[in-house]
Amino acid sequence: MSAFILRETDESDDEMDYVTTADRKPLKKCKIIESDDENDVKRKRKRVDHLDEEDYDLIEENLGIKNHPRKKFKRLRRIEENENDEEEQRIIDKRTIENDLFDTTFDDHEIQVENRQMNPSESDDEYSDDDNFIVDDENRPIKTTPMNNALRDLFGDDLDDRREFDIERSKTIFEVYEPIELEKMHLTDKDIEIRSTDVPERFQLRDIPVSRPEVGELEEEAEWICEMGYFPRIVEEKIKGVLDLMRNQNLEIPFIVRYRKEFVEPELKTSDLWRIFQLDERFCQFRKRKSNLLQIFKNAPNLNFNYLKWARNFDDLNDAHAELILNNREVKNRKNDYYSLILRTGIGDLADKFGLTARQLGENLRDNYTRHEIGQCLVEPLKLSRNYINDKFTSSVDVLKAARFIVATRLAHEPLIRQSVRASYLDRVTLTVKPTKKGLKEIDESNPCFSMKYLKNKPVKSLVSEQFLILDLAEREKLISIIFNIDNRTYLNEIKHLYHRDEFSRNVHAWNDQRFEILELMLSKFLFPIFEKELRSKLLTEASECVISNCATRLRNWLNVAPFGVVMSIAYSVDIDTATYCALCADGEMLDFLKLPNILKSSNNNSEILLKEFIESKKPDVVVIGAESREALGIIGNIRRIVGELKDFRSIPVELVDNELSHVYANSKSSENDFREYPLLLRQAISLGRRFNDPLSEFSRLCNSDEDILCLKFHPLQNSIPKDQLLRALYVEFVNLTNSVGVDLNKPISSNLVQFVSGLGSRKAASLLKAVNPLQNRSELVTVGHLGPNVFINCAGFIKIDTKLNDDDIDLLDGTRIHPESYDLARKMAADASDCDEYVIEEVFDHPEKLDYLDLDDFAAELVRQGFGKKESTLYDIRTEFNHPFKDCRNSYQSPSVLEKFEMLTKETPVTFYVGKMTTAKVFGFAYDRNGRNRATAVKLRLENGLFGLLAIRNVSDQFVFNLEERIRVGMTLECRIIKIDMENFRVDLSTKSSDLRNWRPLRDDFYDRYAEKDDRMREEKKNIVRTSFNRVIAHPSFHNISCQEAEKLLLTQRQGDVIICPSSKSADHLSIVWKVFNGINQCIDVREEGKINVCSLGRSLWIDNEEFEDLDEIIARYVRPMAAFARDLIGFKYFRNGGSREIMEKFVIDEKKKFPARIPYFVSIYKEFPGKFILSYLPRIECRHEFVSVTPNGYCFRNRVFRSVNALFCWFKEHFRDPIPSVESRCNPVSISRRAKTRREW
Repeated sequence: MSAFILRETDESDDEMDYVTTADRKPLKKCKIIESDDENDVKRKRKRVDHLDEEDYDLIEENLGIKNHPRKKFKRLRRIEENENDEEEQRIIDKRTIENDLFDTTFDDHEIQVENRQMNPSESDDEYSDDDNFIVDDENRPIKTTPMNNALRDLFGDDLDDRREFDIERSKTIFEVYEPIELEKMHLTDKDIEIRSTDVPERFQLRDIPVSRPEVGELEEEAEWICEMGYFPRIVEEKIKGVLDLMRNQNLEIPFIVRYRKEFVEPELKTSDLWRIFQLDERFCQFRKRKSNLLQIFKNAPNLNFNYLKWARNFDDLNDAHAELILNNREVKNRKNDYYSLILRTGIGDLADKFGLTARQLGENLRDNYTRHEIGQCLVEPLKLSRNYINDKFTSSVDVLKAARFIVATRLAHEPLIRQSVRASYLDRVTLTVKPTKKGLKEIDESNPCFSMKYLKNKPVKSLVSEQFLILDLAEREKLISIIFNIDNRTYLNEIKHLYHRDEFSRNVHAWNDQRFEILELMLSKFLFPIFEKELRSKLLTEASECVISNCATRLRNWLNVAPFGVVMSIAYSVDIDTATYCALCADGEMLDFLKLPNILKSSNNNSEILLKEFIESKKPDVVVIGAESREALGIIGNIRRIVGELKDFRSIPVELVDNELSHVYANSKSSENDFREYPLLLRQAISLGRRFNDPLSEFSRLCNSDEDILCLKFHPLQNSIPKDQLLRALYVEFVNLTNSVGVDLNKPISSNLVQFVSGLGSRKAASLLKAVNPLQNRSELVTVGHLGPNVFINCAGFIKIDTKLNDDDIDLLDGTRIHPESYDLARKMAADASDCDEYVIEEVFDHPEKLDYLDLDDFAAELVRQGFGKKESTLYDIRTEFNHPFKDCRNSYQSPSVLEKFEMLTKETPVTFYVGKMTTAKVFGFAYDRNGRNRATAVKLRLENGLFGLLAIRNVSDQFVFNLEERIRVGMTLECRIIKIDMENFRVDLSTKSSDLRNWRPLRDDFYDRYAEKDDRMREEKKNIVRTSFNRVIAHPSFHNISCQEAEKLLLTQRQGDVIICPSSKSADHLSIVWKVFNGINQCIDVREEGKINVCSLGRSLWIDNEEFEDLDEIIARYVRPMAAFARDLIGFKYFRNGGSREIMEKFVIDEKKKFPARIPYFVSIYKEFPGKFILSYLPRIECRHEFVSVTPNGYCFRNRVFRSVNALFCWFKEHFRDPIPSVESRCNPVSISRRAKTRREW
């Protein structure tokens, strides 16, 4: 391969001189001198140091000096002296740089002027006496101006009049653009260095660039990667081989995947190689930090570096760093922290008497047995501490406390102890989540944190996907608090025997107590807070990686679609006054477009004619419509009908496509630059068409300096993760697929994809495209494109050359994925398979089946014997390329599924739109009975996202609704819950029943703490209780600012059915309506207020459950009075008894049975425990039965049925008393009694 590069380089020595200074040196500011020649373009000139007429008049008036300015000036050029040849070459090089950057040219006259400035001896004839030059004492020409004369008269003859006037010059790029703009355009010194360095650009752009390893470093790194847990030990040698290819040979991942399969397959996949690439960067960071720590502490005396040298991960580095810092602090003892202060008092000697050093205890914890026995001091700790009392610590207790702090600090900084405790902590730690006051108000069902706002002791290991990221975002918004818990006491009891002496003396017990307190202090104050911080960071990283992976997968699915040929795309607007545009695209370019009136208009006969003519003349392969709204489905139907009417075009598919990409592109700067004169909708249509032409190319247009690719919606949490990490993952998908498909540099559609070719990047790609236009063969990548050997090897095999459009002497292998390094193998295979001696490559391309007779396995074995390495996969790939050069392996296009169409048109996802979600909808009509009864059976609603909703009469209320139109009016906004989603018809079924609104909740986490939620709810309800002294301003005769208890007292003297309205004990947004059911029995009705002007006023709308009322009079008239009338009728029933309880009613029934044994006695009574309900007691045989009859505004509710009269109720009861009693009275259905039922003999 190197011979090929050198050969191509030798053949182009003359062309290599074309490489400009921009490819070798960083840009510097340079001066460009302009000419005053009459043929040059006139430029604006700025006069310096001149006085105007008013200034001269002022001088003449005060000094009597007359000095008028001259009318004409000749510009004096600054003559630079002593310019050597090196400086001259530097200016020429700078001129060349700007010429390359801005595509500007300089005429010969400007160059001559510049040469004159660099060579002062060469004078120009245009300077003469007429130009008002004078000569100074040293015979140098100077220019005299009126300003000079005036100032000389003012200040004397000592004024030095030799002025150098700066010539007017063009601004450099550093003066024109801001630094951030230069970075976007890749014009900084660093960009120039990257562009010119013969190393893959992505290797250089990494935070830690890929570098050559030291001796033995690859083995260490491969072992380190396996220890990280991402790969098993069995693939360690494969990982080492991949690292060698990357770091020693500068081969990028796509090249390794394609041309070094023997080194990776079958154990390692493409995703594994990118993981190794990322881990290589982490290993380099780890190694660099380790080296820096060794460098920092190398001069520190008496420090042990063993743990630092043995460190295998970042946690080990942190532990070793902490130990070194503590030891260095003890050696120098210069700081003024609490630890150093204690050491200076001498208490450190007492700390040495606790029996074990930090390292000994660490070894005990590591091995989980008493490896080192505890040495015991013979003096009790309190007595011993008296010897260390000083001015800072004046008592034995204080001294012991300080000594415990010293020992706990030393233990907490011991790496072995940290490793052991960290492992136990991560295995045992749990998570507890509680909402804050703000969270209680703001976390509703639509919040992703709703199912986790109460968690109790959830193991950290059970966190999945992006759960912790959701919790972390909620905590940042101060909606919840996250607490990491560990059973500290249990863990202490497990490890205390390792720091405990088994003796029964008083002295030993005292020292054991001190050691236990040290362990407790070490864990609670030092280690656990550190480990919690580490754990948070790790969990957040894992959750972010999960989101990034989901985003990359979504992009991969968008990109991995095979292209179409000629595409006709349609973009429309929901604004009926905006025109519709049709664009015809092929090979990524717009061929033609058609402007139509808005396609949503009903009268579109002319539009249909134009569409037919456009389709017939352009003959598209597919017609696509952007998913702007639900109306796109109707447009698709019309287009299919129009296509079906055309005889020769009935097979043209008509597809719906997501328009998110087209919206982003149409509003980007790239779109403005490409189609500045085109309207926004036409740009969208072009993007839709080009997406079907080649989705990979169209999506790549958003990969620019503005990072427009991030404007696409990949995941709900994509804005919560680091932008650079997400962008890097998305670009990896472009790199993988671009190199899988290949790039033709001569096609405009591929210009944005060149940056993703292996070895290249945005900088190298721009330079290459500028140099080679067009590219005739792969060798021109070196001779014309000036690519170095490393970059050429990486990219050559992925560059397509259309050999059909070039001369006959072109190498046909350039049109395949066969790499130039394998051309000799390909020619050898073709020669062995061909029957002739000449044009063997052409023959094999025409008859690739001849290669099937070659024994490639034997050929590969022979290559191994000859020392060419493993080439088996390469040989098979060569044969595949002879059969199908650059075969596109992307998936064929599939029409969107029902779910995908639903997401496109509604912009909803299963996360944002699901069964059980609470939503609001606006009433726009009713659905009526089909039997012609003209009775509304359902409510038609429109949701916020435009979907059609249907609210059936049975789902309006838990109680029976007779007249739907009286209860609900057109224009009302209802709060509903989704109970069914029909994606195919874009319709949802809704419910406004109180039971559904109140009891339907999303699935909660397995560790959800319902008891804590209940306690918080009760606590909140108590806080919201309104005091009786709170006065409401409500002008109504029945309203009183009293409590419910006081209202019941007032009703004692009132008639049955009378009403008192008073403030509610719930909150200021509620009222209580108390009405008298019977003597001593009152029912309290809760009324919810909405639209309140202030706290004291009455709400504009009043709600009882889900029924709305305009004012209090309507509630009394429509709600309370009907119930009172029904209750009055039942109280007046002949079998009514004033019992009030089951026991009393049972006694009435038994006594009646004794009187009339042949009958079934029954009685009805008010039930005191539930005001508003009546109890129906009867004795069919031996056991007495009790059932409830509820009084509602619509009638009597009994066994889920509603009866409008007492007679209808008991007639139905007598006929159906033997029927099974429903377990729950969920709803009441009306029953029409056309005639009186026959009375049974036993009643």
